[in-house]
Amino acid sequence: QARVTGVGFITLAWNLPVDTGVGDASRGLLDFFVTRTKGNSNLSCSCFCQSCLNCGLCDAGECCNLTIAAAFGENYSIVFSGMPTGPSQYYFAIFARNDAGYGASSTIANEQSVNTPGPPTNLSATNAAPRVVNLFWSGPADTGVGISTVCNPYCRNITGYRVVCIASVDGLSASCNRTEILPSTLPSGTTQIEIQGLNHKADFYTFQIFALNDAGTSNASIISPVFSIENPTEPILVHAQISNKPFAVDIAWAPPSDTGRGGTKEAILDYVLEMALHGNFSNI
Repeated sequence: QARVTGVGFITLAWNLPVDTGVGDASRGLLDFFVTRTKGNSNLSCSCFCQSCLNCGLCDAGECCNLTIAAAFGENYSIVFSGMPTGPSQYYFAIFARNDAGYGASSTIANEQSVNTPGPPTNLSATNAAPRVVNLFWSGPADTGVGISTVCNPYCRNITGYRVVCIASVDGLSASCNRTEILPSTLPSGTTQIEIQGLNHKADFYTFQIFALNDAGTSNASIISPVFSIENPTEPILVHAQISNKPFAVDIAWAPPSDTGRGGTKEAILDYVLEMALHGNFSNI
């Protein structure tokens, strides 16, 4: 099994053969022969590297070999590091050796060498309801193996997104304790989240999005600031008097003491006037 364990790191793991040469696993092994080939699933080699640590001679067909001493135990692994990241697959095979020689190849495992993804893009924030903000963003152009205009089998999946929220209250910044991990979507897809329970008296909120893949976490997206808004309180100083016009009443009032952000900074969009006839209110 091959899996990404960091930027440019692939860990190859395998188990002891069920038959080490005598019908079971009781016979000791001498070593394991590991071969690695870039780009060619049939393990054909066109340029051989003396060391797997400094191997950058060519693209498809680049190969290297190494020998791992067998030890007591059933589970083995080796870490390949410093591998150039990109869409190409690396293919691995392992051969076990006892006193009689090398056995047949293992099944072939494959994996990419992966970088952290680029930052998410197109981040925006909108007020959706009282103390609720909706965030929208697009997946990164580079999901970890280079920018691709078409998501094909060589694309790298985004494994999730991390949302970080910072509140500014009275000119001071503080975490609003809203770091959330979201499940992944398609790398090229647009995703969103609803953030609830915000403080409408905060000066403003800023949000950042980070993308995650098998190699780690991206840089932050561009910050998106937004206010958290609550429903306004009721208008005040409401009074009515007979108009100097026939069949008319003059209504007057003052704006709410809290227009939605703990004061009067938020603009009131409009007012709704209701009138009751026989106890039933309706809009005018």
